[in-house]
Amino acid sequence: MIRKILLIALFIHCLIGEIFPQSTAMPTKGIENILSQSKEIALQPYFTDTILAKRIDSLTHATHSDQQFFEIIFQTGLSLCNTNHREEASKYLSYCLSVIKDIYPKIPQNSLVTYIHIMNQIGFVYNCMGLPDLAMNYYSKALDFSQENNCKEEEAILCNNIASILQAQKKYSESDSLFKKAIVINEEFKNPQKLFVNYNNLSVNYAKRENYTKALEYAFLAMHQLDAVNDSDMVILIQRNIGSIYLKQKETRLALQILKQVEKYQIKHHQEYYLAGTYQIMHNIYKAMDRKELAIEYLKKALALSEEHNNIMDKTTLLIELSDCYAKEKQYHTAFAMLKQSTVLKDSIYKIDEEKRTKSLSTAYNEERALQEKLIQIENVHDVTMQKIYIITACVIIILLLIAGWINYRLSKTKKKTKKTLYHYVQQKRGQMERQEEKIISLLNEQEKLKLELEQNERKQIYYSLQDTKNKEFIAQLTDRLKQLLLDMNPKEIQVKKQIRDIISQLNLLDSSNVLQDFRDSFESIHHHFYENLNEKYPNLTMKEMRLCALLRLGLSTKEIADITFKEVRSVESARNRLRKKLQIDQTEDLQKFLMSF
Repeated sequence: MIRKILLIALFIHCLIGEIFPQSTAMPTKGIENILSQSKEIALQPYFTDTILAKRIDSLTHATHSDQQFFEIIFQTGLSLCNTNHREEASKYLSYCLSVIKDIYPKIPQNSLVTYIHIMNQIGFVYNCMGLPDLAMNYYSKALDFSQENNCKEEEAILCNNIASILQAQKKYSESDSLFKKAIVINEEFKNPQKLFVNYNNLSVNYAKRENYTKALEYAFLAMHQLDAVNDSDMVILIQRNIGSIYLKQKETRLALQILKQVEKYQIKHHQEYYLAGTYQIMHNIYKAMDRKELAIEYLKKALALSEEHNNIMDKTTLLIELSDCYAKEKQYHTAFAMLKQSTVLKDSIYKIDEEKRTKSLSTAYNEERALQEKLIQIENVHDVTMQKIYIITACVIIILLLIAGWINYRLSKTKKKTKKTLYHYVQQKRGQMERQEEKIISLLNEQEKLKLELEQNERKQIYYSLQDTKNKEFIAQLTDRLKQLLLDMNPKEIQVKKQIRDIISQLNLLDSSNVLQDFRDSFESIHHHFYENLNEKYPNLTMKEMRLCALLRLGLSTKEIADITFKEVRSVESARNRLRKKLQIDQTEDLQKFLMSF
């Protein structure tokens, strides 16, 4: 018996060896091609990394591990990116990835992280070339691969990169969730540098949505990740961002105080490139304070620095701003000259951008075409391989049929014994099934109890959510009344005004700015997709109207809604009538029953 099986195994082994005598030749050839391509790049005049060039040369003449091979690809691509040769980097990395897919059915364990970095790198290159869709494609593939292989740190990097693209596309909610996911991972690994990037990006997200309280919170968290001595330059830049947020909050004096410290530091350390941006913010501060002369002075300083560093984009913006300032001062001739100059620069920028974009698209098209040709070549090789596999399969089927005949002969002798064994087995299984049925009935009863408990908990959650909404509405109204009281008070009552401001600040800490969103999140945790379904059919509904729909969906009366939202009953009734008109519902139709369908 054992001898027959060994003979069959030997036959199959010999057959495969005959059909695939050069199975290892293709991977070796692919690796040689990549190393040859790397060496060719290393010989170019713009390639300045001499140490890497020597390593590439040594690997082409010696044996090497998979890890060294993947590392060479990554380092070569990185060197091209660092020297702003992004088109060359995209061509090289695209070629390498296509060959890697061909020669590695499964990426070696010791090269997983480097492979993810290569995919991340080509995504970065395409993003810099103004091709975010291609970048997102590579980032997403790399993210899926990192999740499959439990590469957490790389997953955090890719979440941040994808979120940055979504941020540029103004998809802030999706961007938020990815930044926060990256933060959770980086906090686990205690990586302050990466946490700084994540928190800073989140701060930008909230600032763009004009949620300046959250923007400040995350900006301070970002600054907390930095070392005051070793990261002093970055600390100053984040302080500048904080000052800019205070300006948007109309806290001009506080913003000016911070920006003066930033200006002093950047002048002392000769950071003229960043100083231009600081001057622009200071111009906006003085403009908000209606100090026109200082506003123009800082705008001129920023313009001088942008001309010194040949920053055409900033120069164009500053010229337009200066033109506007001079026009307001009725210096129309100067304003027109600057506006004319900015128009010329705008045209040149547009022309350069169009040329770059056309070139990038052309490069991406050529790379995609080359990749398609490579895939066609792989498919042709695959067809030949499949033909050989069919031959092997036919041989294996014949062998299996012979084995099956022999097994059938053996089974016929033991049939009676098998039947008897099977009978005892069936009896045993029947007893097990009866016991399992009893367990299932017990579990169903327990499930019913849990269902009842869940319904009770849902009702409690709705109650707490409504209470929370009521509290936040009360805080918001109280804050507004205190602000109005502050405006109506006698300017001489300084101490009382200070106490009122302190109370307002303490109330603001309770963060009632997201009342509608918080209620929505809590409500949809129980009634899933209610807001989404309602918004899909009636997109013109406001957030407050959608909240009113949710409260009616819960079966609350007009008086109960008025108590929660701190409004008069008549006001709520008016809101209900307006809602009926928007929903195009007749007065005779039950509004609550209608909303139950969403």
